[in-house]
Amino acid sequence: MAKGQCGAKTRAGTPCKRAPVPGKKRCKLHGGASLAGPDSGTYVHGRYAKVFRGQLAAKFADQVDADNPLDLLPELAVQRTLLATYIEHIGNKKRPSILDMGNVSALANDVVKTATAIIKSRNETALTAAEVTFILTGIRNLLEKYVPDPDARRSFIAELRGLVPGRTDDEAPEPADIPALAGTSSDAA
Repeated sequence: MAKGQCGAKTRAGTPCKRAPVPGKKRCKLHGGASLAGPDSGTYVHGRYAKVFRGQLAAKFADQVDADNPLDLLPELAVQRTLLATYIEHIGNKKRPSILDMGNVSALANDVVKTATAIIKSRNETALTAAEVTFILTGIRNLLEKYVPDPDARRSFIAELRGLVPGRTDDEAPEPADIPALAGTSSDAA
């Protein structure tokens, strides 16, 4: 191919002798005038747009429920999708290689690491059982101080305890009487 020529093959199989489009390597008949990047009508953008197509896109959609863009769940979904796809791929082989097994192990470890990071992040912001108990005790004490009717206090506390997730009715039954606080109006009576 001579300098200043397109160089693409013609239908006859000979090199194209046309001049390339300025700034391109091909002439306008062989793609030199085509738009590229964001100017192209087929340009695909997005976080995982170039990776997830076809079956992989469907598997990814099955894994994702991302309402919060700062959540790591989409990344975990990506890793699980890749792991599932790789396992499917080697499952079609009669005998997976040692390399395949190492790759599955590495992908599974990545999934575990991401899941661990998600759990750690959630635990840093979650209330402990001791903190919930402390808050409930504080609310009980404030109710005793500001709500004179003991039946109304017990009803409120029973409803409030029902809002605590994971608590069953057989755990720590509510006392018949709410103990009085030192220095409250009930002590003075």
